[in-house]
Amino acid sequence: MQQQTSFTILLLLLISGLCNSALAHEDKNRAPIDVSDKQAIVALHQHAIDSLLHSELVIECIKNHAQSNLQLADLLTINSQWPRQPQVVKAVLENPCAQRFKQLVNQSDLKIVEILLTDSLGGLIAATPMPSDFWQADEEKFIEPVVTKSQFVSDEDWDASTATYSFFIANPLIVEGKLEAVLVTGINVTAEYLNKLSMEELLYIKVKPADGETDSQSQ
Repeated sequence: MQQQTSFTILLLLLISGLCNSALAHEDKNRAPIDVSDKQAIVALHQHAIDSLLHSELVIECIKNHAQSNLQLADLLTINSQWPRQPQVVKAVLENPCAQRFKQLVNQSDLKIVEILLTDSLGGLIAATPMPSDFWQADEEKFIEPVVTKSQFVSDEDWDASTATYSFFIANPLIVEGKLEAVLVTGINVTAEYLNKLSMEELLYIKVKPADGETDSQSQ
């Protein structure tokens, strides 16, 4: 009964449009998702991620991108102008890899909300939906898999670009000891997060205003 009530409140929150800003301002020190639940969610997506990372499609996209021979200075310049360059945005969001990413995001048995593929310097090769930045090398989701040369699973947190409470699974693609790319997959756990909250916390989310918004504006 309590679970049904929680999901009813969630539906009302989504309809009212207040859920996004409220989740974004929740206590970031909270760890609402059980470790076992999170491990199960990662395991659910592992095959899809591994298959994608080592697919001929991704390898071909990486090779095509490498032909542009972009250096770090080039990536930073593009990043400073992102997303005001329509041709660059189109190249990232509409290439064959990005089209495959969209299919996975729309796959109902998965909880994927975002996929990014970067080159070894952190520049975007393909993505869906459009990220806020072109250059990803200053992000934990890029740095950790590059440094450790292994899969990195981030803490769950609010992600403004997808408007979800989510975490990232980031995998480096290493060929013959050389880093070729990083694949980052965003996993939506908004429902799991809200289901862990008490009734009092759910009501708090309902009434809490966003930054820069007065109490009267939030009503």
